[in-house]
Amino acid sequence: MSILLLIFWILGITSFTLIGAWYAKKFNKADLLIALYVTFVLTAQILAAKISEFKLRRKSFFVASGILIFSITFLLTDIVNEKFGRKKHMK
Repeated sequence: MSILLLIFWILGITSFTLIGAWYAKKFNKADLLIALYVTFVLTAQILAAKISEFKLRRKSFFVASGILIFSITFLLTDIVNEKFGRKKHMK
């Protein structure tokens, strides 16, 4: 994995997280976050059949490509649970 690809990946995850958190706070809705979650889960399922090679120094790692996309879903579920979690529905 080149350093440029890693930088783009970090910027992509950060931007999706910030946009989702901003939307949830501004409009008090979870619809965009849920749509992003479903999109990323479906994309991860499709890419799970593709194997990617990551080279770190002299070692190579082979993983399913869906891992990269699926990692974003954890951030989205955390935002939804933080904003619209149990405390919101207990009132």
